[in-house]
Amino acid sequence: MTFEEYLTEVHAEGYMGTDDDMPISFDIWLTDLQVDDLMTYAQEWGDTRYKEIEEIPQFKGTMEALNNLTHKQ
Repeated sequence: MTFEEYLTEVHAEGYMGTDDDMPISFDIWLTDLQVDDLMTYAQEWGDTRYKEIEEIPQFKGTMEALNNLTHKQ
């Protein structure tokens, strides 16, 4: 899932209107997003992508190794 697809889903969860107006509503919603909100959505999307990759068997050891490297102080 791309970041734009993720944002589309986030927008759709709170959208109340007709299907015809949804793309325009999304564009307005996206334009009005504050930087902090966009960063939060990016972090959530990244976490989701990380979990998806982590579940792929050939990446499991690699992801565990990266996790160990990034969480050591």
